[in-house]
Amino acid sequence: MILSISFAELHKYISDHYKKDFSFSYVSEKEFTVTFTQRVLIKDVHLSVNIHIDEVKPSEVVITYKGGMALDMIISGALSLLKDKLAELAQGITTEENHHIRINLAKMEKAKAIVKNLSLEDILLEPESLKVKAALK
Repeated sequence: MILSISFAELHKYISDHYKKDFSFSYVSEKEFTVTFTQRVLIKDVHLSVNIHIDEVKPSEVVITYKGGMALDMIISGALSLLKDKLAELAQGITTEENHHIRINLAKMEKAKAIVKNLSLEDILLEPESLKVKAALK
């Protein structure tokens, strides 16, 4: 089965639920760019980060982001904030060397039911969307 999520739909969801303005754009079949505004000290700064999908396992995804030291600090801070606000993410998201982030859905309470019944096979990007390929167990 294939689940398709348009970048516009993802933008709207994040905006509606988290009041953040993220935009997404296609780079390649395994890479996309996320652009957002971050307040740094007293002014807003527009930032972009390229995210590459490195590996997809039945219940886990490994991504790599490309950025410098400032972006590392922002991403580390954002992940810490997310983990504080949503405790279940603390178990399922781990940062690794070389800008790798491992997302283990089997360790997230709300995602356990999904990976109990579905096995992730791949995540592919298209110019206007991302597609998650999965199989029923």
